[in-house]
Amino acid sequence: MIAIIEAGSSNTLPDSQNVSRGNTFLSSELYVGIDWLQFCAVVEVERFKPLLDAAIHPFSDEYSLEAGVPVTRGKKYANSGRSVRGAAIAWTELNDGSREVFVSLPASVLAEASLQEIWEISALLKFSYGVKFTRVDLRIDDYSKQLNPDLMLKAFQDGNYANFRTLDKIQRWKSGVEQGFTLYFGHPKSEKRARFYDKSAESKGVMDCYRLETQLRRGSAEATMQLFLEIQDFAAESPALLGRLVCGAIDFPDRVHAGEREKNLDRCEKLTWWQAFLDRVGERLRVASARPEPCLEKTFNWIEKQVQISIGVVADVLGEEFFETWLHGHLVNAKKRYRDFHRNLIEIGRKDFGTATT
Repeated sequence: MIAIIEAGSSNTLPDSQNVSRGNTFLSSELYVGIDWLQFCAVVEVERFKPLLDAAIHPFSDEYSLEAGVPVTRGKKYANSGRSVRGAAIAWTELNDGSREVFVSLPASVLAEASLQEIWEISALLKFSYGVKFTRVDLRIDDYSKQLNPDLMLKAFQDGNYANFRTLDKIQRWKSGVEQGFTLYFGHPKSEKRARFYDKSAESKGVMDCYRLETQLRRGSAEATMQLFLEIQDFAAESPALLGRLVCGAIDFPDRVHAGEREKNLDRCEKLTWWQAFLDRVGERLRVASARPEPCLEKTFNWIEKQVQISIGVVADVLGEEFFETWLHGHLVNAKKRYRDFHRNLIEIGRKDFGTATT
């Protein structure tokens, strides 16, 4: 049974540990929260500043913009900005006059809001501005320190793990004394990656707990936020949902005892220590990132917005005859790089335009 109190209430943390309004009580000595929120959007110029105001001002934060100062945030943006608390902003002017916007809100920003306030702000961004969430970090803080990093390492060495392929351990020492540890589950570029570390060491004793944190990116981030924003009874549902999502990125089934490296996880019980932790959190919830369906309309829109003018300039420079030769050569090279996605797109497009071949 998961005990739940009202999200964001004054007793979400003991007074001595109440360092973040975003920490919300889940069950005995377990607290959940959101540690990072990142999104992108395409908006009209007149909606650009209202979008930034909606994303940053509710966190008691102010921002400044630097037009003409480029920055790379997964892709290159022509302009950038920052907030006092560390939010990152980037944008590029598109050919149709709209702006492609990137905003990243780290823990230093989100710490100023309760979980319910983050939920309300996220809903406004999604439903009023159509943002697409590209990263969300969820956490469980365990003040009982029930999970043991050595047991996690042993489970990995024994083959009793699932949902990740690599595990890296970093230990920090000073004068012969361990100053903390961090376990990383999964590849750094994976859509889902978990971390387990000594928060007491990181916070210099302010938060005496172990933290299990899951980073979700791209499609997994959008799917996670969709679940979060669909909550009907926030106080009753949100803590349990976040806890289950955090644990969804990793698993420790007892494969060896179920049979020689049993591959069917449904036949495996959990390792005892992992099951004991899940009994406090709830059943794991693993989000699936849906693959985008091929859509020729998006390709046409992209050409019109991003490259139409550039192609026109090249055509005027080269002249009609040389331009056709140049374009044909690039089309031949492009076809050599087709993947299954592009072949499916061609098949769908031919059916839509009535040009399908037999």
